[in-house]
This record gives sequence, C-alpha cells and structure tokens, in this order.
Amino acid sequence: MTDSNPKCAYHPNWDAITKCEKCGKLICAECKNIYQQRHSRTSSSRYSYGSSYGSRRYSRTSYYYTRHELCTPCFHERKIKAIESPFNYCTIIFGVIFAGVAIFMTSSFLSFPGPYGPGFFVIVPIIFVIIGIGIVISGILGRITAPEKVEALKAKNEEFFNNLASAPSSSQASAGYDLSLYKSCPYCGDKVEKDEKICDKCGSEI
Repeated sequence: MTDSNPKCAYHPNWDAITKCEKCGKLICAECKNIYQQRHSRTSSSRYSYGSSYGSRRYSRTSYYYTRHELCTPCFHERKIKAIESPFNYCTIIFGVIFAGVAIFMTSSFLSFPGPYGPGFFVIVPIIFVIIGIGIVISGILGRITAPEKVEALKAKNEEFFNNLASAPSSSQASAGYDLSLYKSCPYCGDKVEKDEKICDKCGSEI
C-alpha cells in the first residue's frame, strides 16, 4: 500500500508536518526551526494635569515577538540577515546619545545643592553614564563578533546540504527504523508508532 502522507522536501522518506513560511516547502520535524522575530509598537496617550493645566500627549514603545516556522536553509538565512542588518548600529548610536545626555546632566548636577552638600545628586547621572557606556561597549562587541557568527551559520547551512548529499534518506530511516510502522506527531513532530493514540513526548492525543 502506498503511503499518501505528504513528504519532506529535504527528506523524501519522512512525513512532512508543516510548511516553511518563507519558501513554502513541506518540511519534517528534523528540518523545522522556530524563529522568534522582534517587533516594536508605539502607542500614544493623553495625560491630564487638571483643568487648570490642561493635558499632554506622550508616546510609549512596547515590544512583542512573532513565531515563524522555517526550514533549515531559510532559518540560517534569516539569522544572517538579522546579524548583518544596519539597524544593529542603532545600539551603538543610542548608547552614545544616552551617555552624552548623562554627562551633560552630571555637569549640571555638580552645582545642585543636596542634603549632604553640593553635587550630592550627581550620583544619579553618573549611573546613567555607566549604563550608556555599557550599551556602547555591548554594541561594539556585537559588531566585532558578527562576521564570526555569520561564518558559523554559513558552515551549518553547508553541513546541512552535505548531509543530504551523502545520505539521501532521512536520519530516522538511516538509523534502521521501518518507516511504515511509524508516523509523526502533528504537534511536536516526534516519531510515534502508528498504533499509538497518545504522543509519548508531548502527551497530545493523536
């Protein structure tokens, strides 16, 4: 009897469990990768100071993540683009601006009288200066290590295709499994015997 289940585009002997959101290829559990993409969202609100003072509008930026199922080559490509994105330089720029404002505040607070003498409150902007310098250093280190990370991802992608060329069948098939006796869990992708009703890995009812 012919197995009518859709097969993975990279491992023809293994059942596909999902589709890559970028290239549209059917992929198995072995080829499925989850990519978490960060997004920003800005909302504006109005704050009232009372009838005598009116109100003021301010904006707030929040961040959220979306979950994407990608095949291995598309997953590596997406991560490389994220590392090489020019927006990563914004971290360094933000840190420089943050530290610059904090340094300006420090010079202003030096003459500000505090409970224990002039310049007591200068400790607050100094802390901001340290934070700003830390952000700048973190951004610079990220740019220095970026080429190494990109090369590592390219090597992983090349290794993936080399494994396909040297072993056309899936790793499950090469391990000696009789694929006619197993199926894939539609929730976690783990190998399950065809007679089983419950997945041993995730506990879902099949």
